[in-house]
Amino acid sequence: MNPARSFGPMLVAGDLSHYWIYLAGPILDAMLAVGFEWILRGRATKAGAAAAQGILGEDNSAAL
Repeated sequence: MNPARSFGPMLVAGDLSHYWIYLAGPILDAMLAVGFEWILRGRATKAGAAAAQGILGEDNSAAL
């Protein structure tokens, strides 16, 4: 389903009663994905944040 293709006819017809699913769907899916990621990987760590930012050096072997 292409939201842009569905939005045009809905806008011309003046009936936006079913357009909420195109707005709520991606938000709910993103929240679900973050929840699964948290369950599978656990809480974030300082070493993980440093690695994500590219500042984890070789001298920080405790983080590995």
